[in-house]
Amino acid sequence: TGKLSHFKYDKKHGHYQVYAADEYYFVDGSRYQASNGKGVESAKPQLLGTDYVMQQNGESVTVQKLNGRVETRTKTDRRGKKVKESKFVADNLWSAKISSDFGRIFLQAGNRLYTGDKNKLGAFDVATLRGGQSKPAWSAPIKDNPWTMLAADDRLFVVTEESRLYCFGANKIDPKHHAPTKTPLPSPDNKVTARVAPLLNHLQTQEGHALVLGADAESLDTLLNNTNLRIVSVDADPAKVDTLRRRYEAAGLYGHRISILQYASPLDFPAPPHFANLVIVNGAVAANLKPGRVQAIYKAVRPYGGILSLDHKNAKLEREIKAIANTRMLPAIDGTLIVKREGPLPGSADWSHQYGDAGQSVVSKDNRVKAPLGLLWFGGPSNAKILPRHGHGPSPQVAGGRLIIEGADIIRAVDVYTGRLLWERELKGIGEYYNITGHFSGAGEI
Repeated sequence: TGKLSHFKYDKKHGHYQVYAADEYYFVDGSRYQASNGKGVESAKPQLLGTDYVMQQNGESVTVQKLNGRVETRTKTDRRGKKVKESKFVADNLWSAKISSDFGRIFLQAGNRLYTGDKNKLGAFDVATLRGGQSKPAWSAPIKDNPWTMLAADDRLFVVTEESRLYCFGANKIDPKHHAPTKTPLPSPDNKVTARVAPLLNHLQTQEGHALVLGADAESLDTLLNNTNLRIVSVDADPAKVDTLRRRYEAAGLYGHRISILQYASPLDFPAPPHFANLVIVNGAVAANLKPGRVQAIYKAVRPYGGILSLDHKNAKLEREIKAIANTRMLPAIDGTLIVKREGPLPGSADWSHQYGDAGQSVVSKDNRVKAPLGLLWFGGPSNAKILPRHGHGPSPQVAGGRLIIEGADIIRAVDVYTGRLLWERELKGIGEYYNITGHFSGAGEI
């Protein structure tokens, strides 16, 4: 019916892999009743059948009945009192061994179990396993690790962690390799290059993000060919958006280097604040720019050197831009206004030392951040190399729009406005003193 049956919030358990059969579901090592979400037992199924649960622990495979019973027994607790203990019990059907070389079980198709591990796939007959033999009925090499498998149309499909797709069939043939085809972008138009190149000369980096309001293929091609910027372009015309998406998909660039979005009024597109190293407002979109809208677009420009280019020049717009704090007008090019956003956000402040500043005041001079707060970005580089909090190592520091953070063997700079990794340097042992998970007195004790 689509009606919500129940919702149970569990602080300790949760996962994207959910198994369900009959009146139970399994998630993150536990079995629950589907009717009310009540926990039943600890269980980590590898496979579920219509009437059985298959679990794998290393080389051991155990198959139990899906449905069981609750048994209650009386025991003596540590205080000497008699207490009753209830436990869910399911009968064992059979058990077997599978060599750890073949990794974990992914699926059962017919009477075979299919397994996978790094660079290897295997298939085991259930009847053979139940008879005490663990020799695979079939195996095949692959590149990298299998991520998931699917059996359909008498074929086995395997997707790997590196996004490779394999298809295996009953007959042995010479495999066909289908490599993704890419259509190179055409050589950029010299006039467009001459118009865009000066903007790139003003950028402090060829990395980062660009926002282009008014999709123009030639301008976008030039940015893609001459920078490493990740581009978001917005246009009102759905046909143009579709054409450009297909163009950059064919070039192998769509999604990771460029995204094209359709929005009825590109000038009103709700772009994230402070994220773009370069903002370009093109042609007809720029011509519709009215005084009073510049501030909203300018908000998307990254502090500390972001560039705004307006393909439309008039005195009112120029006066409005000059009134914005921390802006510098750059020489115009063929009627295009070019603005550089210099310095920090008004009212913001650095945290440049362990305790805030050279005077160790432990007080931020920032008067910009106020409630209510919202999410600016999430993600960024992994924290795997960063020091654990328990060692109370040097605190992250912020200066010039960069967050500087230390690891056991590295120092890293991250863009505070986007979470983008700016640089990382290996310095062996620099944070080793704090690289512990036991609580520690901290940097101030040294």
